[in-house]
Amino acid sequence: MPFSPLHKCNHPACTQSTDKRFCAAHNSVKDEHDSLYTTYRWTKARKSFLRANQWCACMAAECKHDVIVGCLDQSSAVVDHVVPRTKGGATWDQGNWQRLCKTCHDRKTNRENRPHVFY
Repeated sequence: MPFSPLHKCNHPACTQSTDKRFCAAHNSVKDEHDSLYTTYRWTKARKSFLRANQWCACMAAECKHDVIVGCLDQSSAVVDHVVPRTKGGATWDQGNWQRLCKTCHDRKTNRENRPHVFY
């Protein structure tokens, strides 16, 4: 099995090295993190935010944006935390939210979760 390089645990203020997203002490954080998105409160806040913010906040060249219409992928809108919750971002502060299409959100999340290799 190939060796995964060690990187810092994604839990805020943790300095442990791991080859996974979280160290052993914070392994259950993902379950707590994901459970928010099934709550009534989140669902209601998400719908309201998406109604008020019609366009994908990402303006990357790779995003399927049209100058007149905005993001062409409106059906798969995601409320993204600008500063990830796992890195101390505020969960309910709408100033920390942005609307992204699924493509842009996945690209941003992959970039954030890319392990930082220790040398």
